[in-house]
Amino acid sequence: MATEMFSLAGKVAVLVGGGGVLVGEMASGLAAAGADIAILDLNGSAAEARAQSIRATGRRALGLACDATRKGEFEAARDA
Repeated sequence: MATEMFSLAGKVAVLVGGGGVLVGEMASGLAAAGADIAILDLNGSAAEARAQSIRATGRRALGLACDATRKGEFEAARDA
């Protein structure tokens, strides 16, 4: 990725379904462009595993178990 042409430094990207392969790779790409990442997924272990791999690159990342179709869970994740 040409990060010098595309910077997300100072931004936070929130991805729903980030424990899966496709959205997880999107999270990694956004992190490579400088964004800090919040990954929400029904599978909290998968979300945290992806967050850990992003943190290993030096970016801030948070992985949370969340059913984004449930307003209360989504709001709790937002406030975490």
